[in-house]
Amino acid sequence: MPSHYLHLILSYQRAAETGIADERCSAFLLGAVAPDAVAVHRDKRRTHYAVHVGVTWGFRFPAFEREFVDYRERSILHRYFYLGYKYHLLLDDAWLRECGHRAVCRLAIRRLTGSANGRLAQYYHEMSQFDAFHRSSVDRSVLQDAYACLARADFDLLPEFLEPEALNSILGHLSNTMSQRMSHFDGQILQARDADRFLFRASEVLIEL
Repeated sequence: MPSHYLHLILSYQRAAETGIADERCSAFLLGAVAPDAVAVHRDKRRTHYAVHVGVTWGFRFPAFEREFVDYRERSILHRYFYLGYKYHLLLDDAWLRECGHRAVCRLAIRRLTGSANGRLAQYYHEMSQFDAFHRSSVDRSVLQDAYACLARADFDLLPEFLEPEALNSILGHLSNTMSQRMSHFDGQILQARDADRFLFRASEVLIEL
């Protein structure tokens, strides 16, 4: 799946393109990183409405919509949080479809046997490298503005099944990695062309305001 960084910056760019600003932008960005706010990794199946499909994962969008039908009507900020949350799931879906790492999904499934940990560690290392490479193409002020906008979000918007402490960990991770950059990416598992294909698909992912 896309990293915390990619979720933040792509969501911030989409917010700017669609005129989402101020506290609505903060709520949108909070929703855009919130599905990863779990203390235990396996709980992401719950927060992502994910289901195992063959060697990859799918998303139960109807179940997500049903669970948020009342939540999104509480206030305008709740609606923008819901939109950010949905955008996160759409980006994850695009990553699985376009990034060409079905083999990594197989590795993730095999991880339960303990036979794929080394390859997975390499994959996540390459993800962090790609993040640093991508950050080199983004103006530093945009990165700072995106993080500041997220940091202003009201955690009271979080549904009960998400964990504020885990979200604080995401914020801390983003703060620590935001300045890391590199000029070249040459992944062995995560291919540059696959990552570029995802970024192109992400630019086409639409949300209904």
